[in-house]
Amino acid sequence: MSEKLYCGKGKVIEGKYGKFMKLNLCLSEIPEEHQQQARNGKTYANLNVSKMKQPDDRGNTHTVTVDTWKPEQKPAPEPEQQDFTDDIPF
Repeated sequence: MSEKLYCGKGKVIEGKYGKFMKLNLCLSEIPEEHQQQARNGKTYANLNVSKMKQPDDRGNTHTVTVDTWKPEQKPAPEPEQQDFTDDIPF
């Protein structure tokens, strides 16, 4: 398991229209290899928000980490070479 890349913290706040989560992110903490360029020209990153065991000294109750999961790169199977020399019908 790889080391977690922390990029922010947050807390749940009770607002006028209900509860919402306020997050503070440090975008420079997100490495370029974990940023994706979309067709629309925008840059995206996958993040995970996790509840902390207990709030910190600033009242933050959640941490934000970079989602570093990548699918396994399996090599494509090589196509079998077929020998057609014995397969001539005449």
